[in-house]
Amino acid sequence: SGGQNPRPLSPSELQDFGHHLFEVLLPDDVRRLYDVARSRESGSLFIVFTSMIPWVADLPWEFARDPNRGTNLATQDTHFVRNVLTPTPVEKLAPTEQLRMLVVSSEPNSHAQLSKTEEIAKLRHELRLLEGQSVITVDELHRATAQELHSHIATGEFDVLHFIGHGFWNKPTGASGLVMEDGRGGAAHLEGQSLREVLANRGLRLVFLNACDTGRGRADASDAARSFGGVAQDLFAPGVPNVIANQLPVWDRAAVAFARAFYSFLAQGKTIAEAVREARIAVSLAPQSEPMDWAVPVAYARDPEDRFIARAPSS
Repeated sequence: SGGQNPRPLSPSELQDFGHHLFEVLLPDDVRRLYDVARSRESGSLFIVFTSMIPWVADLPWEFARDPNRGTNLATQDTHFVRNVLTPTPVEKLAPTEQLRMLVVSSEPNSHAQLSKTEEIAKLRHELRLLEGQSVITVDELHRATAQELHSHIATGEFDVLHFIGHGFWNKPTGASGLVMEDGRGGAAHLEGQSLREVLANRGLRLVFLNACDTGRGRADASDAARSFGGVAQDLFAPGVPNVIANQLPVWDRAAVAFARAFYSFLAQGKTIAEAVREARIAVSLAPQSEPMDWAVPVAYARDPEDRFIARAPSS
């Protein structure tokens, strides 16, 4: 996070772009099936987008907008999440009474400064309210190095990792990952196999990457048709059941609004897909938000109906 798009699209440009994506995503016969499913499901329809074609997977389908109804798929008509083809089986996880979260921040001196202190303070305030309800416990790791992140995650004590910092994506080489600190204020890249070894198969139910470019795909530099995985996909495919990341640069205030709403709705007992949808709406309503901020986060979910927190009993 911490950046902005070179030229944010205007509301009218976003609508036109969304209409085009909708036409491509749901052409003719597929749209008729969608209309039937939408009328039958009445608000609980899921669209799980999966593609192994690099340039297709990398398009921001979250912006898709129904030109006939004038509605966005991801905020009004459906629960929109992504998936990737992987041999890792889907594991149904039972809701828990309390989530254990690790909030990690990294801000090397060589990178653009984030409004990290304000962001953590606002997020921490929301999480403190949830801690008061005994549904979340939070540990924090500031100015994190890869070694410190590894030592914390290796304990297997956490359900959620929330990372605040910078991501990187190198188009010529296809490399992508997280920018950690080196212990002296400098930057150290954590990417590829090393990133997967640190985070995969650690019992994490969710990795939330509040860092730019971590949600976009990338083709293999030697064979553009062979690979499409970026940071989020690299973690999701080998076993992290839910990953949220940013496919474009996003303002810190929008990232905060999304995260605060997401965790709040997750704590209410909503599913991963429901919480993502409500968080998008919250961003669109936030003061000073850009028209496209709500669609910047992408959500990869092995099971879109995964419910982290047990629903509160009806009174």
